[in-house]
Amino acid sequence: MMKEPEERFISSVLNLRFFVSIRKVAEGMKIDRCVALAFSPCKSTLKVATQMALGASRALGAELAVANLTVKRDAPELSPTDLVCIGVPVFAGRMPPLAKKAFTQVQGLFSPAILVAAYGNRSCGACLPELGLWCASHGLISQAAVEAPCQHTIVTSVAAGRPTKEDLTHYREIGASLAQKISQAASVFDAGPLPFSQEAPTTPPLTPAFKAACDPDRCIGCGACVAACPADAIDPLEPYLTDTSRCIGCMGCIPVCPTAARSVDDAEKLARLTPEFERAYGAFQPIRVFDDGLAKAVRD
Repeated sequence: MMKEPEERFISSVLNLRFFVSIRKVAEGMKIDRCVALAFSPCKSTLKVATQMALGASRALGAELAVANLTVKRDAPELSPTDLVCIGVPVFAGRMPPLAKKAFTQVQGLFSPAILVAAYGNRSCGACLPELGLWCASHGLISQAAVEAPCQHTIVTSVAAGRPTKEDLTHYREIGASLAQKISQAASVFDAGPLPFSQEAPTTPPLTPAFKAACDPDRCIGCGACVAACPADAIDPLEPYLTDTSRCIGCMGCIPVCPTAARSVDDAEKLARLTPEFERAYGAFQPIRVFDDGLAKAVRD
């Protein structure tokens, strides 16, 4: 039995838009709009994807569209002339399962895509391969990828403040450079494979080591955390209660709380682990861009 996204894709290619898309692909790369799509509970991934799409749109004189699909899941309709900067945070070296649910309505039509993995200065692990495979099954054709070091959402002293103002400038420049290369390629299919595994990870994602908790004495019931939670893990009537079976440990509820009522659930454990984590992963990490296959397509 086919899954729902596959059914939607097959339906889309059987209508008139399919023939229009084939014609546009054959004519070469034409970008009319640059679209930032992100699953971004703590907003770092959204910032990176948005700045890359902004740089791309300015470089090409194209329209800009931004969709944060973390909570509201209304994805824009995509076409072959959309350049999509699609970003997810890295959770324990993986693409968050909830990101796939958030992207349920995303369906490209041979749309070129730049993959963005925002990670907490430790490792991207298998996140980019997972995101690339997901894109391939949803009509998005990967052209390049970016590893974006960002402030760790649990040990916040690691990569603190990233992406910085300088980082965001670099992301605009990267977006512009990649967009120009993509627009120069003869076809969306010319870019070579990205330099990482094309196989899906075989191990299940890890259970979060920490989850969010709330101090009921500080909670004022404003509902900011409820609105920010992508997992519906916070009771809207009693927001000081967290369903730990649903919480994904994204910590998106913590920075939006106006009274600092929300925090990591095991402060003592975090305090013990922080010094070692800082020593192991506190060094500055550069932004990494994978575009060798795209560069070859432009040269050829």
